[in-house]
Amino acid sequence: MESKAISGSKPVETGSVPADRPGNEPNGNSKPPSSRISKIPIAAGVMFVCFGTIAILAVQSGFGLSVRSPRTERLASEGLLAALGRLLGISGLSHGTLTALYFSLIVILFAAYLWAIILALKKGEKVSRPLVYGFFAAFSLWLLFLPPLLSQDAFSYIFYGKALAVHGKNPLVTVPASFPGDPVVQYIGWKHTVSVYGPLSNYISSLLVIISGKSVTSNVIAFKLLNFGFLLGSLFLLDDLAGRLLGERGKLALLITAWNPLIIIHFSGSVHHDTIMIFLILLGLLLYRKEYPVLAISFIVLAATVKAIALLVLVPVLVLFLRENAKRTLSQYLAAIAVLVAVPLAMYLPLWSGITRNVNQVLSMGEKSSLSSIPSILGTAIEASVRWLGGPANTTAGHWAVRVLFLLFFLAAFLALCVRVREYHSLIFACGAIALLNTLTAPYLMPWYIGLALFLVVLSGSSLWIGATVGATFSLSCYVRTINGQTGVVASVLLLLVAVFLLVGVLRNRGRAHATFADSYSMGMRSME
Repeated sequence: MESKAISGSKPVETGSVPADRPGNEPNGNSKPPSSRISKIPIAAGVMFVCFGTIAILAVQSGFGLSVRSPRTERLASEGLLAALGRLLGISGLSHGTLTALYFSLIVILFAAYLWAIILALKKGEKVSRPLVYGFFAAFSLWLLFLPPLLSQDAFSYIFYGKALAVHGKNPLVTVPASFPGDPVVQYIGWKHTVSVYGPLSNYISSLLVIISGKSVTSNVIAFKLLNFGFLLGSLFLLDDLAGRLLGERGKLALLITAWNPLIIIHFSGSVHHDTIMIFLILLGLLLYRKEYPVLAISFIVLAATVKAIALLVLVPVLVLFLRENAKRTLSQYLAAIAVLVAVPLAMYLPLWSGITRNVNQVLSMGEKSSLSSIPSILGTAIEASVRWLGGPANTTAGHWAVRVLFLLFFLAAFLALCVRVREYHSLIFACGAIALLNTLTAPYLMPWYIGLALFLVVLSGSSLWIGATVGATFSLSCYVRTINGQTGVVASVLLLLVAVFLLVGVLRNRGRAHATFADSYSMGMRSME
């Protein structure tokens, strides 16, 4: 049985209790839901304290939670947080104790976050948008005016913007090491790498450099504010889409995304142009829902000129566009073809001399591996087994074998999901599932890569896939290379358990593969209540 999407309508659940019907009718043994005091703000309060403590940890010199960056009074919150650290005795703790404290805070954060989700699933607990947005802003403010957390990407963005706007060089060709006198270069990790980001990312960076001036600190603040603006915009778009797809349950989807600790730490606390890509993808999906398919394709193509990974969403969108041939005109097809050619061409033309090197740099990322990925830990385990059995001590065959197997699996799953795209709801599910599977199978993985999957999967309404994605965000929150690189092993093991959980869940529910969107959502939500 396939779902039928009706533009602007709410999903209708099958079963005895509709999704938008008030639960727990008042009786003699219980209070009316309106008289109950919601516990969700209590969970949010716990999270608020935890984020505040993480902010204090971030200003502890030499700890590594915030990356090396200029220390000036322009980052005014640092002085207050340092004073709080001294008052609470945190500044006197050893590196090992600070590390244990940080990971304890991650566990508490996710426990409070899951408690908020469980409370939101209960009948009688009301999730309000002002509550969700208000606490999202409160969590973010702790980390917004600090040096970037856990990643040096902000400084790479600043340099590539300066290369174009100040030095007059093509960032797709120029490496940071070419300008050793530039004050931002000392803070960059990848000094000998050209921009791996698309042209739109570099144009936005150059514009922001022009606006924020020469100071590295001013640039950092400007980039963090821009990052936060796109993140907030993405939440508004998610809210709109979730309301159209999930009805009242859309508020829960908003809460799951906006309060996710990984999203706050890596997107509000640091700078990643993934937020721009996610914003453009969500805008495209919303426009498609509103019956502007060509314009939708335009924005998703633009997202791919920020980060190429957006192409994984573009393909299923094009599949649905072609399948809906009964309501498509020749002019729409011609316009779509024009967009697919003209938008990338217009973006790349000013930087055309560097396109080959940029593409090669992006492709070379597929040859890298990181401690947080599942293929990495499985490859390491295979090589250790080979050595234990008396094989070569320095072979890399295990890593490459695992990498190829995971790539083949992903390609098969990608094709299967694209083939199943028949209408809008199956499109949303395919986009989210593809994004999550890419995270679980990629050999090179950074924690914030899961952000795209979370924003898309929550729109699918599948409790199984949402649960797996939330689990993946916890797993990747345990990968903190700047504090202790060995924690990558913990992250990859936890991520492997998430993958097993998802695989078992998919196999157990394979008989419901063609259930309607509303049915799958209602069954999943009732099972969690």
